[in-house]
Amino acid sequence: MKGAKALFLFVFLTSFAAFADERSFYTVSEYMLKSPEQAWKFDNFANIVRSEPVPLKSVNTTPVKIAVVYPALQSSDYWRRSERALKKRLSELNINYTLLTYHSKPSGDTRLQVSQLAQAASAGADFIIVSADSPQMRSAVGRLLFEGRHKIIIQNLTTPLKEWERRRPLLYTGFDHISGSAILADSAASMAGQNASYAVLNCSEGEVGYLRTKGFEERLAERGEYAKKAEYITDFNLEKARAATREIIKKYPDISFIFACSTDIALGAAEALKDSGTKNVILNGWGGGEAELRLIERGELDFTVMRMNDDSSIAAAEAVKLVISGMEKEVPVIFSGDFSLITASDSAEKIKELKKKAFRYSGENE
Repeated sequence: MKGAKALFLFVFLTSFAAFADERSFYTVSEYMLKSPEQAWKFDNFANIVRSEPVPLKSVNTTPVKIAVVYPALQSSDYWRRSERALKKRLSELNINYTLLTYHSKPSGDTRLQVSQLAQAASAGADFIIVSADSPQMRSAVGRLLFEGRHKIIIQNLTTPLKEWERRRPLLYTGFDHISGSAILADSAASMAGQNASYAVLNCSEGEVGYLRTKGFEERLAERGEYAKKAEYITDFNLEKARAATREIIKKYPDISFIFACSTDIALGAAEALKDSGTKNVILNGWGGGEAELRLIERGELDFTVMRMNDDSSIAAAEAVKLVISGMEKEVPVIFSGDFSLITASDSAEKIKELKKKAFRYSGENE
């Protein structure tokens, strides 16, 4: 445990700069322009992810040790589904593996997350799949990258960090937060019309909240003049989102729409709107998991952007296979999965088909 304690203390005794802005990362398109060879790598890898698995011809004798450090303790089913999809694809690829699992809350559990990452490293994980949303987690992951003893896969982030360019992760896999929020901004603008007002329920002060809010507001500005009345940091917390929404509709009774940047936030906001009897405020979800789809069916959520959920973990499994096969150079820097917009007016058949595609490994229902 010496290594785990050292990593934990390093992270929390180091002073951190303010959270980085757009100068600290490359967008997907920026990275492809910077590294043209990544475009064909991405396309080839994406075809592998979307296709049926091609198993290893001979199983690896020594099992690879894979650790997942996931903020899975939340209403969103993304991380729980991700774990199921990862295990199923690994098995179909004929990979001999052992899996170490570490779960935490998405916000407020930073010390636990860093400690879990250190435990995974001390346990000798060959591959560590981790979300690195906070500055503390970024610092902890950065140290592991510098040491170079583990293959690191960053999940839920597709914007490569400039600070990790010299010793980069094996793969960034997920769904581009900026483009997902841009889809939501287009829909919100179309529903609300011009000169509307809005409020933001941000999920955290970390990378995810920054990118999702940035993507939404930048696209919204391209669509017209929209007045931002308020922004709340809710820490991915349903109760905080509910309280913030109550305050918004009290202070700004004429607000046109509320941008919710995560599932838990959308659930809390929907409860507040329902409890107050407010029916004219447009509300979105983010991710398109089962909880959001139930709200859409009940008419309590207007639209969401649905990730093709399982593809991000299938990508991680395929990256492991390429490394085992001696083909690590074929792993792209980024895998960014597809989105589909779902609205309250969509048919049950359309939603059913999208669920089959999004949850092709994890199952339509949890």
